[in-house]
Order: sequence, then C-alpha cells, then structure tokens
Amino acid sequence: MSREVDNEFTRIFLNDYLSGLDVILETNWFSTNGNALNRVFSDRNLHEEAAYFTETIRFKTSDSDMSGVFSQEARLLWHLLGTCKHNAPTTNGAVPESEDLLLREARARFDILEALLTNQNLDSNPTRQLAYPTGLDEEKRMEVEFWQHLGDFVQYSDSDNAPPGAADNALAVIRGVLRMHEVRDAIYSVAVARHYGNRIGGFPNSLPSASAHHPDSDLSKLCIAMTFISHESRSATQQVLARICDMAMVSWNVSRMSSNHQPGVFPQ
Repeated sequence: MSREVDNEFTRIFLNDYLSGLDVILETNWFSTNGNALNRVFSDRNLHEEAAYFTETIRFKTSDSDMSGVFSQEARLLWHLLGTCKHNAPTTNGAVPESEDLLLREARARFDILEALLTNQNLDSNPTRQLAYPTGLDEEKRMEVEFWQHLGDFVQYSDSDNAPPGAADNALAVIRGVLRMHEVRDAIYSVAVARHYGNRIGGFPNSLPSASAHHPDSDLSKLCIAMTFISHESRSATQQVLARICDMAMVSWNVSRMSSNHQPGVFPQ
C-alpha cells in the first residue's frame, strides 16, 4: 500500500469514522493513543481492505455512485469496530491487556452488539465480569446500566434457559436509561425489533397494519422501532451508526431466509 493511500485513509478515518467508533460503544478506546488506527496498519488483511476502500471511493463523485459502496463501507466499519479484539502491535510497557478496563469494556460491548445484530445468544453477559470503581457519576452509571442490561437481553432473548420475563425486564431497564442518546435510542430500537419481530408473523416485510392497534401493542412498538432504525440508516449524525442500522435491517431478512431459522452472521 502506498503512503499516499495510507495518508488518504487516515484522513477519512479521522474525519468520518473515529468519533463514531467511540460513540457507538460509548468508549474512547478507539481514539486513545491511536489504538484503532495502529491496529489497522498492523493487520495485513485490514490494511488491504482499508486501502481498497480508499481507492474505490476516490472515483465516486455523486450520491448515486456512493450508494454502491455502502455495503463495502459497512463491512469495513464493522472490522474497524473489531479492532478492539486485536492484539496490540507492541506493548511498550503499557498496561497488560488483561488488566485494561477500557479495552475489556470495549470488547464486552462489541461482543454484545455483535450478538444483538446476528440474532444470537451469549452464554454469559461479559459486562457482568467488569469491576468498576465505586462512586461512578450518574451519567457513567446509566451508561454502564445500559450495556449491562443489553448484555442481559442478548443472553436471554428467546433462550430456552432464560428466567421468565428476563428479556422484557432487561428492555424495560434499558428504556429507562436512554437519556435521549441517539446511539442508545437506535440500539434499543434494534433490540425491540428483534424481541417483537420474532413474535409477530410477517416480520419484517409483510407486517399487519399497526394503525388499528393500541399504541402500546407489540405490533406498534415493533413498527415504531423499525421506522426509527430506517430513519437513522439515512440520517444518523454518525456514519458508523448509520451503517449499524443498515446491518440491523439486513439481519431481519437474513435470519428469516434460512430454512431452519438459524442466526445469520453479518458481516464477514
């Protein structure tokens, strides 16, 4: 890869993606010490993918041109999020990764988001294994609660081993700590769509009309969540969030295309 392409990708990464990577998992791990970018350039496959994407968009001059590379961008962004699972290029006396709470937190939240988008269940909730210092301020406490209960949701949603009402209880707690955060609203909507979509016939493309149903009905909740996710895929303030919403909508169809209804995995 040429230095020119690397420099152009770095510019795109810093301007368009870096803050969104942090925001989607509510962390600053990706931007700290160049963590994400260093891992891009130290991983041959990811480095080549980033260079190919950079070369591709060089020749896209209009919105109609760009629409053809959204899936390529989504795949790259998912792999950029996944850099939190990569080993550090060098240690240089840094805190061992096994002891780095910021990294362990990012990895746990990435695993939860992946399970949510791929309609899978986790065997255990990784955020419940994190020990936080006492005296967290209110904002951090609500952030931690959001991810802990989202982890509970993907552990118990449609699981044969779930305690009665566990997924519903997790969603109720999540709703109480949204705090008008765009990313939390979107991720909560993805969870709602997964929860109720699995219970309502015709999901996602042939749902019955919600107009005659009570606003608090399962169908109404599902339709509101799907509408919000669709809107965010076009108009989210962060490009990373927009592509995550695209992935969510793809997952609805993928999970039903399989004849045995096994979870779909996206993207590879």
